[in-house]
Amino acid sequence: MSFIKYGGTWCEYAAIDPNSDILFEIDNDVDLPSAASGIVNPLTSMGMTYIFNATNGKKGLINTAAASSLGRMLNKRCQTINIPLLNIVNK
Repeated sequence: MSFIKYGGTWCEYAAIDPNSDILFEIDNDVDLPSAASGIVNPLTSMGMTYIFNATNGKKGLINTAAASSLGRMLNKRCQTINIPLLNIVNK
């Protein structure tokens, strides 16, 4: 069996090496939607800032969903690591 390393995020099932450093256990009393939202937003925020730091010639990020949970998380992360961020809020 072959294992995926860092892909498969949109698949319904994935085979992951149980010794992988990208896996962690979720308590049984945490429902799956809560677990997913607690994982997806932080990883998205981290990924966006990682890509920003790895890209040459950039000046900042534009956040077009600043009032969302992800937008607020991205705002805090950018403030913490000093990335210029333009926040756009609808209404």
